Amino acid sequence: MRSGRSSVSPLTARRRQEALPWVTRVLILLGVVLMVGVWGWLRNADSRALAGMNPDLRRELFERSRKEAELLCARPELGDACRDRVEFLALFPECDASCRELVAQQQRRPTR
Repeated sequence: MRSGRSSVSPLTARRRQEALPWVTRVLILLGVVLMVGVWGWLRNADSRALAGMNPDLRRELFERSRKEAELLCARPELGDACRDRVEFLALFPECDASCRELVAQQQRRPTR
């Protein structure tokens, strides 16, 4: 027979004290979900801005950006600028098959 001692070992009692309360776990989970949502929303900001533009202005910007991309991509030493520009081109609804081919070509190009 035991004399007034509980059947909980000191190790088990310490684990229970160190465990986060369920409210804290829920708040952490909600925070992570919120952060992922904000990250996704911010990541698509360029696409939303382009979609909201006047179609004539968007086409003009696309054509200018495409010409700049072709000039940048013709020079191998400007590889990073080229990749940035073609990634921007891919966001346009005007990016047709030849544009997507240019984008794919530059994304496959080795960095060094």
